This record gives sequence, C-alpha cells and structure tokens, in this order.
Amino acid sequence: MMSLLDDYLKKRGQIISISGSSGTGKTTLALQIVAGSITANVPFEDQCLWIQASESFPKKRLESMLRSEPSSLNYVLKNTFIKPSRNVFHDFDEQTNSLHDIVHQELPPNVKFIVIDNISHHLRYRLAELNDFTSRSKIVNKFFDEILFPLIMFCKRNQIHLILIHEVSQDPHTGKTRSFYHKLFNRIQGISITLTRPGLSMEKKKSIQVEFGQDDLTKSYILDDIGLVLIT
Repeated sequence: MMSLLDDYLKKRGQIISISGSSGTGKTTLALQIVAGSITANVPFEDQCLWIQASESFPKKRLESMLRSEPSSLNYVLKNTFIKPSRNVFHDFDEQTNSLHDIVHQELPPNVKFIVIDNISHHLRYRLAELNDFTSRSKIVNKFFDEILFPLIMFCKRNQIHLILIHEVSQDPHTGKTRSFYHKLFNRIQGISITLTRPGLSMEKKKSIQVEFGQDDLTKSYILDDIGLVLIT
C-alpha cells in the first residue's frame, strides 16, 4: 500500500483526507501510512502525534501489522504520542480547545505526522443539536476557519503531514456519499483518499481512490492483518 502513496508523501506538509464508511479500513490505512513512513529509513527518527478524537488508538491493530518486525513495532509505540493520553474527547468543546492549543504548543522536535482519528464525530453531534441552518453554518464555519484551517497552515509551515480521518455523509441531491470535508478541500490542495466497499455485498474486495490535483487513481484492496493490501 505504501508504494501507492510514496510519491504523494515525498513533499512534507501534505494534508491527507481519509474518508469512507465504517469498516473500510480508514484508521488502519492511517496507521499503515504512519508506521511505514517513520520506520522507512534507518536510523529511525520521525515521530507522530495521534489525536483520538472519538476512536482510541488502535494498539492491537498495530501489533498485528508489525508482528514480524519487533524493532519497528517498538519504535512506533514509543514515538507515537497519544492525545488525550487516557481517553477520547468527551465532546465537541473539549476537542475544539485541544486542537486550538496544538498550534500554540511546542511539539516534540521530530513530529512528522499528526493524525486526528474521526475528527468529524463530535462536530456531527453538535450540529444535530441545532435546528436552524444559520446556527449550523456558524458552527461549521467557525470550526473550519478558527480551528482546522490554522492547524493546516501550522502543519504546512512546519512540514508536518496532517491526516484527517473522517466519515462520509449522504448527499441528498445526488443520492451518493461524499467526504465530510469536501468543501474544505475545494479551498486547499490536499491528498484525498476515499475507501469504499461494494454495497451490501459480502465480498471482501474494496476500493481505494486517491486524488491529488489532476491525479486520480483507483485500486482494489482487501483488509488483512498487516493492513490494506492492494489487489493487482
């Protein structure tokens, strides 16, 4: 899987959107990207900040993926900093405050990845509490403009890859699903990765689509103990 993304990750400070429905392997792919990248070159030096917005850090999944590479596993575990350290965010306000603080705090010197695992979860719940369109738009715009966009600019300035894992939503106009942050990606250049599975089929084969600028690449994959495996 990493060979598919290597060319896109050569330039530091990429913004990477990973979207898809439940069970398509979004978190697994992010873990695969981070683990593969920070252990690609010896000696290992790079580090990761993993923010568990609504999903706990998948330690057991990582152990399964790197069970045949104990030195890499040990390095990734020791050099992936989990935030919050004990549990996921309780609500939207806690998440917002924490993301706001990142750009004002000193990170470990070799952090090359920041991952936010299910960044859209608490925002969705907050929006569901509001009935009128004006209030909903105000919350969304404030989150994008005052929280997410400054974080994106911070990562670009500091040459940090920012991986946003989020859900897909139903577009009532087309009847199709689309990434939750599709409007944001109209404003910035980022790597958009969409994971899909074939409807209600029990078939294990799924599809990954990678879009970056004019590039648009689609491949089939299966989920395995070692992560996402491309089918040739």
